[in-house]
Amino acid sequence: MPDAEPGEEVYMSYGPHSNDFLLVEYGFYLDVNASDSIYLDDIIFQSLTAEQKKELVLREYFGNYEVTAEGVSSNVELVACLKYMSLRDWRKYILGQSDRNVDPQKTAGIICDWIRTYLTESEVTIKSIQNAMDNMPVASGNAAISAKQERERLNMVLGRWIQIRHLCGKALKSHGIKYSD
Repeated sequence: MPDAEPGEEVYMSYGPHSNDFLLVEYGFYLDVNASDSIYLDDIIFQSLTAEQKKELVLREYFGNYEVTAEGVSSNVELVACLKYMSLRDWRKYILGQSDRNVDPQKTAGIICDWIRTYLTESEVTIKSIQNAMDNMPVASGNAAISAKQERERLNMVLGRWIQIRHLCGKALKSHGIKYSD
């Protein structure tokens, strides 16, 4: 790396990380992030039976159900298939022996339902944060400084939830579902 001159800006990369990772690890997120993603793990786990979860663990497909603006990871599609296929057919499918009982429309419908759940969660959270900001009391002195800091924190979290809503919308569009922010 060449030496930087005094006063010269130095750019560094944190690597390809989602904005959630950047926010938690470093306390910021990017307005535009080609590596941004969200995970549907909590939503998907709620929709699975104990037997299905055990099967996913056994087959090493448990977790990391990623959604990007372009769509979903192959693991999300595999789990969606598990929701409607018999265990025997699903095993044949993941082993590459047969895709005879894969229904792309059912798979897409299940995935879109999961994304819509996250979208709804984001919309509820956005409204909640906006209400909290609207109802913050006017303060003076040291309390005003604290209130300003709290507003800045809420504004940062609000911005991230707006990004999540947008990402969900783009993922739905990638499945042919109309959505506008």
